[in-house]
Amino acid sequence: HASNTLAEYRSWVSVGKPLVEAYKDKFNSTPTFDPRPSAMFARGAKLTSKDFLDAQSVLHAFRESVASDLLKPDIKSCSDALFMYDASTGGRPSYRVEEFNKIEGAAQALLAGPVGGDGSTAKMSDYFTYVASMAGLPEVTIPLGQVGYYSHVSREWEMLPVAVQVRSLPIGDGAC
Repeated sequence: HASNTLAEYRSWVSVGKPLVEAYKDKFNSTPTFDPRPSAMFARGAKLTSKDFLDAQSVLHAFRESVASDLLKPDIKSCSDALFMYDASTGGRPSYRVEEFNKIEGAAQALLAGPVGGDGSTAKMSDYFTYVASMAGLPEVTIPLGQVGYYSHVSREWEMLPVAVQVRSLPIGDGAC
């Protein structure tokens, strides 16, 4: 929730609001956006600076928790652990057309919609993609290979990358 609040508030204040105001001044009407940015700007417009500050507090608490409980500094290796997880969709396709993600064998991706929105339960691993941005961690994606799948868009067999993401503590001057 805090990640969305931060992104939506910043997007509205820095991009959406100035764009809408400039468009109204120039064309005397309200601009039309694609559905996703339109929904994001609508949510961002409802957020207050207090909502933003509260989300920043959650962000800072999360960063401190990751640094003290998950990836601790280590004098010899800079970080006592690495955090690694499936960076893709487990070898299953995920489509921008949300209806296709309901087809057997497809994966619901967070970018296409909220996990659990169809009545299924979201797993903790569904939110791993937020760890690096929320905790300020460096990350690297390592491609492992490809798997074949039948695309309901092209109606042909396609290849899908399989990868992992690895995260660690940030290493800077004097960090270790």
